[in-house]
Amino acid sequence: MIIRCRRGLEYGRYDVYAKRGHVKLLGGQQTRASGIVTTRSDDRARIYTALPEPQLQTAAVVGLEQPAVALATQFVKSGFTVLGIDSDHERVRASEQNPVLRAAVARRRFAASTDFSMIRRANLVVVCVDARVDSDAAVAALVDASVRVAPHINRGTVIVIEAVSPTHPVCRALASLFEHESRLRHGTDFSLLFVPPVGETTDAAARAAAISLMYELGADTAADVPEADAISPERYAVRRGRRDKRFADLLVDVSAVIDVIVIASMLIMAFFVRFRTGVSTWGVHADLGLGAYVGYIVYGVLSLFLLMAHEGVYDSRSLLHSRDITARMLRAGALWVVAYLSLALLFQFRPPISRIYVAFGVTMVVAGLTVWRTLFRRITRAPGIIERLQQRAIFVGWNHEARRLAETFAMDPASWFAVVGCVLPGGPKGEEIDNNIAPCLGTLDDLRTLLHSHAIDTVILADGGSPHLKRSAVHIATLCEQELVDFKILPSYFRIFLSGLHLETVRGTPVFGVTRLPLDRFFNRVFKRVFDIVGATIGLLVSAPIIAVMGALVYLESPGPIIYRQRRLGFDGSVFEMLKIRSMRLDAESNGEVGWTRKGDPRRLRVGAFMRQWNIDELPQFWNVLRGDMSLVGPRPERPELVTTFRFEIPHYQARHNIKPGITGWAQISGCRGDTDLVERINCDLYYLENWSLLLDLQILARTPFALTNAY
Repeated sequence: MIIRCRRGLEYGRYDVYAKRGHVKLLGGQQTRASGIVTTRSDDRARIYTALPEPQLQTAAVVGLEQPAVALATQFVKSGFTVLGIDSDHERVRASEQNPVLRAAVARRRFAASTDFSMIRRANLVVVCVDARVDSDAAVAALVDASVRVAPHINRGTVIVIEAVSPTHPVCRALASLFEHESRLRHGTDFSLLFVPPVGETTDAAARAAAISLMYELGADTAADVPEADAISPERYAVRRGRRDKRFADLLVDVSAVIDVIVIASMLIMAFFVRFRTGVSTWGVHADLGLGAYVGYIVYGVLSLFLLMAHEGVYDSRSLLHSRDITARMLRAGALWVVAYLSLALLFQFRPPISRIYVAFGVTMVVAGLTVWRTLFRRITRAPGIIERLQQRAIFVGWNHEARRLAETFAMDPASWFAVVGCVLPGGPKGEEIDNNIAPCLGTLDDLRTLLHSHAIDTVILADGGSPHLKRSAVHIATLCEQELVDFKILPSYFRIFLSGLHLETVRGTPVFGVTRLPLDRFFNRVFKRVFDIVGATIGLLVSAPIIAVMGALVYLESPGPIIYRQRRLGFDGSVFEMLKIRSMRLDAESNGEVGWTRKGDPRRLRVGAFMRQWNIDELPQFWNVLRGDMSLVGPRPERPELVTTFRFEIPHYQARHNIKPGITGWAQISGCRGDTDLVERINCDLYYLENWSLLLDLQILARTPFALTNAY
């Protein structure tokens, strides 16, 4: 492809070189770009020039006819966020029915609209015309689209108009139109590029690659765009930029400043509510001015801000981890309430701080920060912003753990990582690769090139595959260090308790192993036990009438014991008797077989089926919690007869006995209960062990009444 370019270089003709990001300058002209290294080849007429690479994040495709939809699909496949814009509502709706684009909508990678103001979010705007501009009607349609687009472009936007030859007379008129409508200067504030009709280059991958290359080189005009087979998508991969660390730091700084403003505003507002409204008559009446409380307000702002900083709220690596940030803010808030009340109780300042003011202040600060942080989370997940925060990851090697991790990233639109693909020692042969999740991009020898061509931020080594990968681990780590790329390992030796892995030194020798989990800490165990006692006491009081009614119905249908006692295995392998309301006939296990209840099980009582569906038969287990045999939340206990077999057949099965079993658990609300996949159930239990927190327990308890999958 030959492109005429004016970005940091002398005006000249460029031919695309096979190595990504390099061009060949024809005619022997010299470069004036500062910081660009050039080397002369044997042919003195050619100079190889490494160009700086602009970061393309979001592309807007205007005009959603079929060629434009194909182009948008290719951009989405390449990892961009795409905005599809058309004045026709029918075409907008039709574009969303494309399978690839429909899936991208769910991942917030594609949005279609008739609102042309969405163009402001895009770095690149492509105006597609499904015909040659060789008639008055076509020219009018093109001008109409340009008039709609021009007012919404930003400084630095690149506009590409398809179906127009650079020599067509309409090009000059369109340049003037864009300058007039946008009030920006062509060539200085924005770039306007033209490519021939799509009929000459029908392959969407070739069109996307050509347009992306024009964007990166900053071309002013383009000619001689090759046919579809002249550009290989593998050679010229459409790509996004790497994670913008400075932008992430800027967002953190902005969030910190606004946090301080919100906290101060809420504490000042609490003062006026306490002393300037009807509330002022509550408690001890005092006619105070705001100046008397300035010290308290400053103390409140600084103490909460410093506590949030200490808890890691302002860690730029956690910008997309909304759950982690919420947990950290809750911890900081709890400590702040204690510190603020301590100020009132332990020190005799003048005037003494009003406890009613403290209550209003805490309530308003929590409300204000909740509203602001919810808005901030939406901002960080908006198209065009989330792409600059995500780390682009590539897997080296492929195994079960790598697949699970890639699927986890793919299911979360706001995931911290965006998976680009994987490389394998011998290529894709014989490997179970899902090209929709992590397409194979080449072999290990291609890794250095791929780090540049796909703007990789993180390399994840899956060491459970090839022995060759294990031998190459040091080389890969060194390569990542040289290229300023993060290096991570999916360890096959420690496939459980990953969050508890810890490196310690024993007499100068480093030892890597599992040393601590959240519930190994004394205070966490105390908090969980207190939470269990309070929750079980309330649960028993509330459920006692329900147990009485259901027990009576069971006795009427099947006279005999109402409470069923069953031996289960609990904490550290100890055996205890778990209580349930009997839901089956008395002779349900007369044949001596031990197993789970299955759908339509004939042994169930009629009332028993209802109780199992709504988890009512588990209510007596609140007594097990009070006795200390169980917890409100934890892995469900199994019968000793089954554990004897499972511990040899299911990897890591015994790890679940490191904590008390629970009435409900992460596996239960995830649908892994009864006669379901044991491996998946154990994975859920291990996740709970590694990630325990009181907030997670509350989440599980809140979801349990609605978790009815496989309940029979």
